[in-house]
Amino acid sequence: MARELKLLLFGQDTAGGVDAGGDVDCWGGGVLGVTKGLYSKYGDRVIDAPPTEMAYVGAAVGAALSGVPVVAEVPFIDFMGVCFDQHVREGRDVSIITYGPMVPRALEAATQLAKAGVEAEIMAQVVEKRFSSLKSAPQMVSAPHTPVPFSPLLEEAYIPGATQIVAAVKRAMGHKA
Repeated sequence: MARELKLLLFGQDTAGGVDAGGDVDCWGGGVLGVTKGLYSKYGDRVIDAPPTEMAYVGAAVGAALSGVPVVAEVPFIDFMGVCFDQHVREGRDVSIITYGPMVPRALEAATQLAKAGVEAEIMAQVVEKRFSSLKSAPQMVSAPHTPVPFSPLLEEAYIPGATQIVAAVKRAMGHKA
């Protein structure tokens, strides 16, 4: 949060809990203590949520779609199921599954695909077991498996863009990319 000045943190009890009566950081920083001291240091960028995982993960997805860097801290995997399949854009031909900074790029790719007559839906998250319901093999579009460059210009070249996403969709649909 010190390096990324616009970063927001959404989480359950991240600032002491909704019942803390204003005593921030009183519970040790969230349910598992991973956010201890962040509210005191970064103030209103640490958003304390009640135990409503779907709501604050949805808010985090919305913030990410508008270009705001965000972290949604969900303390227990047991409650992740209600957060999955946050639909960002509906479509009938293909599903593009993405997260984080790739969501705006996937939306751009979906716009390009729509011009070619392909309706793409964007899902920000998905449960692994749901891959069995896919109609074709998943196509992975990812950055190279090397450290992320620090330079914003190099980072822009490193992270796949709409062109690579469109090519993967065409491969999945049986078209030559």
